[in-house]
Amino acid sequence: MSNPTIISFNGTGIKFLGYSALDEKEHCTATSWIVFLWFPIYPLRRYKLEMKAGDEGRMFAVIDQTPKENKEIVQTYLWGWLLVPLVVLGPLVTLAFLTETKVVNTDSGLFSKLLGTGLGWTVISILLLYHWDQRRGMPGLKSPLRKIMH
Repeated sequence: MSNPTIISFNGTGIKFLGYSALDEKEHCTATSWIVFLWFPIYPLRRYKLEMKAGDEGRMFAVIDQTPKENKEIVQTYLWGWLLVPLVVLGPLVTLAFLTETKVVNTDSGLFSKLLGTGLGWTVISILLLYHWDQRRGMPGLKSPLRKIMH
């Protein structure tokens, strides 16, 4: 079976999401998705993949096409549209709410500290999620999240 075209630029295009845990042969399953700004839009096909670490990052060879899994599709939508945005933007949304309800005054030193913390949290979250996205599905990567999710 030939490899599908997986290409994305700045999180827009087609990419694999919903990786399963690697088995003893370094194989996993993943679904190719249409993505826009890293948000999953539509699942295309699910594949069984042989994962390899390459010079330019994650490399794969398609072993077989498998049926889509509804549980994985729902989990991918939840992660992409609910959980990740809450983690990344949660502190800034909370600060906006506290400011709007006049719990925190924008002229206070507390506001500046909370804003700096919220912005720092957002930047660090984005960097960590990007790093995780680049490494998932790689042979030898043992993620505690995989044990929780499966």
